[in-house]
Order: sequence, then C-alpha cells, then structure tokens
Amino acid sequence: MVLRLPKLVIYGAGGHGKVVADISEKSESFTIAGFIDNAEIEEHFGYKVLGKDEELSTLKEKGIDYIFVAIGNAKIRKKISEKLIKSKLLFATIIHPSAQIGRDSNIGQGTVVMPGAVIGPNTRIGDGCVINTCASVDHDSVLDDYVQIAPGAHLGGKINVGQGTFVGIGSCIKDKITLGKWSVIGAGSAVVDNVPDFVMSYGVPAKVMREIND
Repeated sequence: MVLRLPKLVIYGAGGHGKVVADISEKSESFTIAGFIDNAEIEEHFGYKVLGKDEELSTLKEKGIDYIFVAIGNAKIRKKISEKLIKSKLLFATIIHPSAQIGRDSNIGQGTVVMPGAVIGPNTRIGDGCVINTCASVDHDSVLDDYVQIAPGAHLGGKINVGQGTFVGIGSCIKDKITLGKWSVIGAGSAVVDNVPDFVMSYGVPAKVMREIND
C-alpha cells in the first residue's frame, strides 16, 4: 500500500518559500501542491503557482490539507496567518531531518526548523516561528509566536523571547535572559542583559540603541 502524504500549499513564492519547499522535500512529510502568491508568476522553484489570495477559499475542496506561510517579515506573516484561519486549512510544521529536537520540546504550528538547528530539551517554540540554519535554542527556553532566530544565532538556557522578536545572524544570548516582544537584536551581538519591548539592540555587549515605532 502506498502511503498518501498530506498535500501542502506554500504561501509566498519568494526566497523564503524556496527554503521551505526544499526542507519540505527533504522531510518527506508532505506533497507540495504548489504556491500561492499575488505576483504575476506561473511557476516557482519547479512548482505551479496556483493563484492569488482569492484561490485560498477553494484549496480545501481541492484536497489541500496544509498551508505554510513562507513570509520573512514577522508582522506580515502574523497578519496573513490570522487571515488564513478562515480557510480551515491546517498550518504545517516543517522540520529539516538534520535538525535536533530535544526531549519534551514543543514546536508550534506554522514554524520551520532549518538544517543543522538544535533545540534543547523542554523548550517551547511558538507558532509561525523561524529557527534558521545552524541556530540553537538551549534547554527550558520559551519563544513566543512569530519569533525569528537567524542563521548561526545561539540562545542559552532558560531564555524567554517575546512575540515577533528577531535575533540577528551570529548573535549570542546569555542564559536566563528575557528579550521583549517585537524587538530586533543586531547581527553578531552579545546580549548579557534583558532587552525591553519594541527596541533595536546591538553590539558587544549589546545595548539598546533606539525604539522601534510600529
């Protein structure tokens, strides 16, 4: 008997969409049915672009099981994800087979864990997050929804990251640190103190440089 893999549509025919499609292929957990994108394109990364937003309401009746929002900007990803709840499609969780997920950890819906990433035991990763290539999140940490950890960034144990916060490439976050919501940690930073909400912080050691206006 041939096992039927659930059908997946990827929302967003851009660079992030390519990465998500590649990881999905390697995970062998889904059959990619195509992309949804509002650009005037017919194909992306070898898959058909099924249409624009107006096609979303028809996907369920066409036998599509899952959708993944492959949009890099966290605020846009959140907005689209909330809109897609009405479609009654399930949000896929996509994990590269080379990623290491610790015991008793939980990965939310619509989250992607990329090649070489390491998530320590008893860690909670929220919905719509991006744990990028070779990033690590150590034990007993909590990442809220729509957090993005860039390639090669490393978070120690018992860290709390607020909704929508971005941790830049190659950054290091000390154990037991709290990063506020919708903040940005610049690339290559060393964070040794708590970071408040809605700020940009960077440097070695990282310092709050300015507020981020919505």
